[in-house]
Amino acid sequence: MKSILYLYGPTGTGKTRLMRMMETTLAEQASDGSVTRVGAEKLVDEMVSEIPIGSLDRFFAKYTEIENLMVDNYWVLAGRPHAARMLTRLFRDRQNRGKLTVVASDLPMTDNQLADIFKDAVVIKLERSCNE
Repeated sequence: MKSILYLYGPTGTGKTRLMRMMETTLAEQASDGSVTRVGAEKLVDEMVSEIPIGSLDRFFAKYTEIENLMVDNYWVLAGRPHAARMLTRLFRDRQNRGKLTVVASDLPMTDNQLADIFKDAVVIKLERSCNE
């Protein structure tokens, strides 16, 4: 089973709405209700705040244990490539444990290091309807 889902497409294509629907469904189905949806920037800010106190392992453990992690607005990290690359450890740890990770972005994956993590992901490109 694929453990990473990468949704991308322009603003207004329904990525966040789809994530919210998935979040609700997963929370209803999860035996422990372990579903967390977080913005990418907030996730990185939390990770960076752990660096000075030497608690990066605690950060990674916390987010690796979550059964279903949904990371929204990943595109905001386009201007923070080092921070985005630091998240590869989290995504890889989650993937190795078979935990579901859903990532939504306005942009396709272009960074080669990150693309390696998502190479086995289910990738869905969302587009605007012609009826809009």
